[in-house]
Amino acid sequence: MKTEIILIGTSSVNREKIKEEFKKIQELIGENNSYFNIQIKEKKLRKDLPSLIQNAKSEIIHISAEGKNDGTILFHDENGEEELEPEDLAEFFKHNNVNYVVLNFCYSKKAAELIANHVQCAIGINGDIGGESAINFSENFYLSLKDKNQPLNQKSIDEAFSKGQTAANPSEKTEKNIEKYIKISGGKKPQPEMQIIEPTDGSTVLYPCKCKGIFKNLPQGATMWAYVNATIEGKFYLVEIRNYPNGSTDEKWEVDLYIGPPEDNHNYRIGVLIVNPETTEELKPQSEKALKEFGYFSLDSLPNHGTQVFGDRAVKRQ
Repeated sequence: MKTEIILIGTSSVNREKIKEEFKKIQELIGENNSYFNIQIKEKKLRKDLPSLIQNAKSEIIHISAEGKNDGTILFHDENGEEELEPEDLAEFFKHNNVNYVVLNFCYSKKAAELIANHVQCAIGINGDIGGESAINFSENFYLSLKDKNQPLNQKSIDEAFSKGQTAANPSEKTEKNIEKYIKISGGKKPQPEMQIIEPTDGSTVLYPCKCKGIFKNLPQGATMWAYVNATIEGKFYLVEIRNYPNGSTDEKWEVDLYIGPPEDNHNYRIGVLIVNPETTEELKPQSEKALKEFGYFSLDSLPNHGTQVFGDRAVKRQ
């Protein structure tokens, strides 16, 4: 399951720099990477933004624009200029599915502070900054995310921000310049995090296989399911991970996975599916019925509504 990133470029006097910035991001992480899908949206008018932001189903929205020193965004077209106040931009994020926002334009600190009330984290610029510095920030921010090669979480965003912030002013290492980029923790509830510790990617496993790891921020009523992707059969076999207390925020988990028949040496993929409370109510009756009838629970594909996939990796039976 790919991580969606939307890059929004407004019609500004900096449009060529914006195109260059987006092209570099696309080249860095939009190609040959299983974790990221890049959408580039060029918007000429203020009225185009609300529906795009409110209907977005992405982890990151990144906006590059032209900002005035009061935090206003300027739009330029054949009819002249149009303005968007930071308060109005923040209002577009009030009801959304976005977790992280990057405002890569001058004087965007105010908007970032307001938007942070509706997302997990917002990044903005405190003051003025050159086009090359903005591109340097983006390159290093997204390159860091790519190097992690895993679904996003706050730690990976923090590390990417630090690298982008430092790269924004490579010839001026003063504290004042480095801190032009600011990161504001948001009011949105942290999203679940999960890590598989064993087995490692590419390892050879026994039958049954011990699969274990750690998790954080699991919401009340949500569930975790280990899955085996039997690619030859075209099936996903799911096992609910039961040994964690509801509402826990930081716990270890462990489950036995029966990967393939007892004698087998095929390749499989395994991972963990975190399911929100609403989708859990739909999934659990299916599981209970299948376990009674067949002794196992399988699906042709993983549900893509109300779920997150973590730790997907290849293993091979001994």
